[in-house]
Amino acid sequence: ISLYNLTVSNGVLTHGENSTTQDHVLNISATNTITVNAGGSVTASGTGYKGGSGTFGNGYGPGAAKNLDSNANGAGGGHGGNGGDIGANPGGQGYCDITNITTVGSGGASGSLTQTRGGAGGGLIILSATNTITINGSIAANGISSNNSGAGAGGGIRLTADIINGTPIKFSASGAGVSAGTYGSGGGGCVDIFYTTSNTISPTSSYFSLNGGSATVRGSGGMALVKQIGVNNGGLYVLNNALATAITPVSTTVPAISADFIFVSSTVFQIPASQTLTLSDSSPFSGNSLGDIRVYGSLLKTGGFSSINSTTISVLEGGIMTASTTVNLGNGGTLKLTTSSIFSGAVTNFNSSGTLH
Repeated sequence: ISLYNLTVSNGVLTHGENSTTQDHVLNISATNTITVNAGGSVTASGTGYKGGSGTFGNGYGPGAAKNLDSNANGAGGGHGGNGGDIGANPGGQGYCDITNITTVGSGGASGSLTQTRGGAGGGLIILSATNTITINGSIAANGISSNNSGAGAGGGIRLTADIINGTPIKFSASGAGVSAGTYGSGGGGCVDIFYTTSNTISPTSSYFSLNGGSATVRGSGGMALVKQIGVNNGGLYVLNNALATAITPVSTTVPAISADFIFVSSTVFQIPASQTLTLSDSSPFSGNSLGDIRVYGSLLKTGGFSSINSTTISVLEGGIMTASTTVNLGNGGTLKLTTSSIFSGAVTNFNSSGTLH
């Protein structure tokens, strides 16, 4: 939909529910401004791929949760992060392209014993404006849950404008949890915030959520990329509100991602074999001291210093980490090098007040 201005006040803007295929998204382009006032809401919660039903009801979507064991309950759907596993029933895998979000969240699997339909994933909100996007209301693309079944994954939100500002009441693309029983939660979703002049929407603010769902088995956190167009590669945020056994992977459809830095909070971010993450800032690694970057592919730091603060980097079998001249392993930073991993580069100084394994 193309408009001159869009203003949402004391109303709700949404898109239709998807089913087994992705047929509906909310995509609005304004040649001037988009404004969501306090009391206004743009939502695509529960409008992604639907959940599975029946005794062996797999969810739907590229990150659909599976139901392979009739003696176990439903697992959670994936999108940005993986969904939570339940026994032999695997959670859905993450598949979002964080460099250009075009996908909705996947659905959870049904409850084997109850045959209750799994929760649906979150949908996709795309807002672009030539001048300004202002968000003082709510914007959400969350997965939803259904009692006695696996939960849906968070969806996607993509904002593009010259100026992006406001203080949202809620900004969320989270996976759903299940309030009772042993079921898998959905993985977190994906957010892109691309601006030209300025942006005040921060993924580390209290109103912002990309959490995996909270249940017996949590989903992994989602991802956000905040980038100034034409100036830098942006900051990559991988966020959850508590540690989960599920991981947040680089999508297999994205062979390489470049960013200035990565911030990992209470979740595991995994770089699979044959894939590369390239970072450029002098302090490119940070988090809340509960994040873990697991490298099976390649982690490349270009130019200058490499400071590792408040996060763990685990270079695992077959993984390669390439650093620059000076590496500073700061307080709360941990670097683990395992058998058959490679740490390389023209490193002349290694300073550590953290932990080296």
